[in-house]
Amino acid sequence: IKIDDGCKYAEISDCIFDDNYFPGTAYSAIIGSDYETKYTNKALFTTIHNNQFLRYQRPVLITSMKGTKVINNNFVLSTRDAIRTNNNADYTLIADNIFDRPGHKAPVTETADGIDTNVSGESLTIVNNKIISPWKIGIDIKGNIEDSNPNLAGKSAKIIISNNEITGAGLSAISAYAVDGLGGHDTFPYNYALTISNNIIHGTRPPPGRSNDSGAIWIKSSYKSINIVGNHIFANRNRGIYIIADDADPVDRARVYYVNIANNTLFNNHDYGIHITEVKFLNIVGNMIGNDDDLAQSQTEKQGVGLKILTTGFDSSEISQNYVIADNQFVGNTRAPYQIDNMDVVKVFFNNVCDSTGDIGSDAKSFLNPHGTLLWGNGSRPSSRYGNFQNSVIINASDNLAEGDYLFICRLANGKWGKTGKIEKF
Repeated sequence: IKIDDGCKYAEISDCIFDDNYFPGTAYSAIIGSDYETKYTNKALFTTIHNNQFLRYQRPVLITSMKGTKVINNNFVLSTRDAIRTNNNADYTLIADNIFDRPGHKAPVTETADGIDTNVSGESLTIVNNKIISPWKIGIDIKGNIEDSNPNLAGKSAKIIISNNEITGAGLSAISAYAVDGLGGHDTFPYNYALTISNNIIHGTRPPPGRSNDSGAIWIKSSYKSINIVGNHIFANRNRGIYIIADDADPVDRARVYYVNIANNTLFNNHDYGIHITEVKFLNIVGNMIGNDDDLAQSQTEKQGVGLKILTTGFDSSEISQNYVIADNQFVGNTRAPYQIDNMDVVKVFFNNVCDSTGDIGSDAKSFLNPHGTLLWGNGSRPSSRYGNFQNSVIINASDNLAEGDYLFICRLANGKWGKTGKIEKF
C-alpha cells in the first residue's frame, strides 16, 4: 500500500501482510515516498492499527508523512527495521506494538532495528511497545540537517521514548546520535529535547567486537537537552548508560534521574553502570547503581564500576564546574562505586556507598564530596588524591581505613597540598 503525495486521513487496519518468503524479499507493506524524493504535500494523519506484519524487509516505511499513528500491530521477523521513518516524518505516534526479532539475520551493512528514525523524526512519541530480541538496536534515533541530497536531511528532535520493554537487543536497546559524516558540527543545535523514561531494558548482548563502543542506552555526539528518568536497566552485557561525544561535538545538558541500574557487565573492564564523556551541564541524581543477584542473568555477571566520568581532549574546566552528582546509592559494585577523572571541579553531595569494593576514585582537582558518603562493607575508601570528603560518615570500612588515616586532602593557601580530617574509629 502506497500513501501518496497529498493523501489525507487514510486508515489501514485489521490486515495480514505476509511476505510468504524467508528471509523477507519484499521491501515494504506500507510506504510513503521513496528515499530519493520528498512529497510536495506531505501525507497527513494516516492511521495504521491492528495489523499483522510477517517478514518483509521494512514493513512500515514512514516517509514524507505527518501526523502518522502506528498502533497495536504485530511485527514478526522483519529482515531490516520493522518501522523506519525518513524525510521529516513529523508528529508520529508509535504505541502498543509488539516487535518479534526485528532485523532477523539482516546483512551487516543494513540497519536491523525495531524502530529506526533514519535522519528524521521531529515530534516523535514511542510508548508502550514490546521489542523482543532486535538484531541490532531496539529504538535507533538518528538525525542530521546536511546531506548532499537535501531530501535526505532531517531533524531528530522533541522525542519521547517511554514505558517500553526492550529485551535481548543485539547491540543497544536505545541509541540516539547525529549521523556521522553528514551533519558535522552544524547538527548540534538541531538534535534536541530527548526524553527516555520509565522503560525496562534488559538482556542486551552485543558481540565482543562491538561491546566496547556501545551501551544499553547509548547517546552519541551532537545532542542537546536529554532527560533519562525512571528506567530499569539491568542484566545487560553492556554499559547501562553510555553518553559519549568528542570535544568538537559535545552533548549538552544531560540529566540522569531516578534510574535503577544493576548487573551491567562488559568485556575488558568496561563494566560501568553509567559512563560519561564530554558533556556540558550534567546532573546525575537519585539513582541506584550496583549489583542485585535477583536481577542477574548469571551470578558471575557483576557490574564493576557504578559511575565513570572521563574527559579526553576537551577543556574540562569549561564543563566540569557544571556537574552535579547527588543523592545516589552505589551498592555492591565490584571494582569501585565511582571514578571521576581529568576534571577540575565536580560537585558531589549526599551519596551513599554500600558494600562496594575499590577506592572512591577521583583524579579531579577540587573534588567535592561532603555530607553523607557512607562506606560500608568490602573495603571502599575515599580517594587518596585531591578528594574532599568533609563531614562524611564512614562505617565498617574494613581494613582500608585505619585510625589516623587522612579523610581528605586540600590545597593550602601557599598552593601546596595539605592533609586534614583524620579518621576516628567509633
